Amino acid sequence: IVEDATVEAMGLLLADNPRGVLVMHDELAGWFGAMDAYRQGSGHSKDRASWLEAYNGGPKRIDRITREPLMVRNWSACVLGGIQPSAIRKIVSCMEEDGLLQRFMIVMATASDTNGEDRVPDLDALHGYRDMLDQLFSIEPPNGPIKLTPEGAATREQFETDMRLLR
Repeated sequence: IVEDATVEAMGLLLADNPRGVLVMHDELAGWFGAMDAYRQGSGHSKDRASWLEAYNGGPKRIDRITREPLMVRNWSACVLGGIQPSAIRKIVSCMEEDGLLQRFMIVMATASDTNGEDRVPDLDALHGYRDMLDQLFSIEPPNGPIKLTPEGAATREQFETDMRLLR
């Protein structure tokens, strides 16, 4: 789990974590704003490109003058965080159309009708969820690409079609 790392530091972190990392930010506005914060006037967004690449994962070689070449087996990261609707609207209004935002699954909470009362916790569901996470973690990632079954590919295509219609 990573909270505040530059793209340069991500190379070292990912070299030691071939399954990828979870990048957590309490405020995603800061994560978006920090991209290329130290590159003034370049007009190019190298950090954005690296985060776009992290969505799909895969090998990445990093060559820098200041250190030895680094081979990352799986340049992969998931980004998790919170952001207010007004802040994301502002970011979207000036965002490049490079697909970065489309890689996020946005969840917006709605008002509750329980008058602030918590429901009784479902401990069976909690234990089942933890067991599932343990099982997923124990699975060794494949060396090659994952191929969907024909049914899985059809479901994915239908999902993509449905998402395009929501634009």
